[in-house]
Amino acid sequence: MYLWICLRLFQAIDAHSGYDFPWSLHHFIPFWAGAAHHDVHHEKFIGNYASSFRWWDYVLDTEAGPEAQQRRRDKKRAERDAKAIREQQKLSMESMGRDAAVMGSQIALEKKTS
Repeated sequence: MYLWICLRLFQAIDAHSGYDFPWSLHHFIPFWAGAAHHDVHHEKFIGNYASSFRWWDYVLDTEAGPEAQQRRRDKKRAERDAKAIREQQKLSMESMGRDAAVMGSQIALEKKTS
């Protein structure tokens, strides 16, 4: 129990210090959130809620910062482009359906007249 309290205290000091210590855990564990990650949380008051494991912010889309904002913009752009392509395909299919209907009625009309 005391070991857990000491580890959490060390992590809280590391995250809230605002310094990038050489012994900070994010130098040894790549997915560990360090002071820089947590500083953005206190700077913006939105995002970067994970105090230890930053993958939670990535998975739950609560990560803040320029890279996360760019990733969200790219995702929205891709969704918008995909929607435009689907709409264009739908219009193309409807147009082909109308063209086929017109052709069919022209053929039927030619058969009646001949």
